[in-house]
Amino acid sequence: MAAGHGLAAWGRRTGRSGALVSGRWAAAWPGATVRLTAGVVIAFVLVGQTQLWVTRNTGPAVQAQETVKRVGTSAVLVEVRDDKPVPPAFLGELPPGVQACD
Repeated sequence: MAAGHGLAAWGRRTGRSGALVSGRWAAAWPGATVRLTAGVVIAFVLVGQTQLWVTRNTGPAVQAQETVKRVGTSAVLVEVRDDKPVPPAFLGELPPGVQACD
């Protein structure tokens, strides 16, 4: 209700009739404004959750989970350009038990 009064006052000061009408409407019927706002927020949350659960089981996510199962959480990805080989000095500095793969 207070936000409606503030919006109406701002609309009156600036001469914006849309803000004046919507502010007065929100101040007069705050329950309808709350229900509308809550419905929109719930819809956004549901859409976001649906998108999250759908993308969780797509190809890249499944591949990432398989990689974690295979190598654990201690993997480092080093990329070099296609036209340059991996420097032998880099491979020589790898600790025992660590392997480089293509």
